[in-house]
Amino acid sequence: MKSSFLAEPLDLPGAKEATQTGNVYQENTANAESSQLTMAVKLRDEAVGVLNIKSAIGRKWSTDEMDIINAIVERAALAIENARL
Repeated sequence: MKSSFLAEPLDLPGAKEATQTGNVYQENTANAESSQLTMAVKLRDEAVGVLNIKSAIGRKWSTDEMDIINAIVERAALAIENARL
């Protein structure tokens, strides 16, 4: 298995705000053709990554969807930590 670092960081909308504050960043375009969600992947209150989800249709994320996304992010953080160890 190989890994490589990015030469330049990705410019994801809301990534800086999400990692610094821990809040979820949601962006809907003016014409509502697409939307995206950016969330920090945190382990022990330290950001270890960022999850960015894009939707082809303009939408508001439901509470159930947010719960599922949070569960995925928590499990991803644990997997990242286990791989690091």
